[in-house]
Amino acid sequence: LGKTDRGCIFFDQAAAEGRWKQSPVKYDGKPLETHRQTPSFTVSLTESRSPRKAKPVGPGYYETDSRPYEKRVLSYTCPKESGSSYLDKHVKGKDKMPGPGHYGFPEAKNEDRSGRHIHAQSILRDHQVTPRGPGVDR
Repeated sequence: LGKTDRGCIFFDQAAAEGRWKQSPVKYDGKPLETHRQTPSFTVSLTESRSPRKAKPVGPGYYETDSRPYEKRVLSYTCPKESGSSYLDKHVKGKDKMPGPGHYGFPEAKNEDRSGRHIHAQSILRDHQVTPRGPGVDR
């Protein structure tokens, strides 16, 4: 048996949280704020939507509509510069740089040339080489 009393987790949690939370009587609620309208992004029309009645034929019978011909600010969907690929922009200054190995390769500071030579000699010494050439039976 355990040395401590068995308790209820819900009661223990409520008691622990009750030490630092305010009681419901002391709660000072704030009233809800009134709903704020969002701005309107549509353009309101000031002219009437009902069509005008046709006038009799004569001077001023019809009005010219210049809306399709009015000048507007140009809007481009692509850049104004001449067409070039991503690769052209990336390689633009690289043609002036020398390629790899142009100035030679520096010797490695940690290369063991004598060890490589000894290793190659030991491999050749362990390998049985049979003489080849004319007059040698296989």
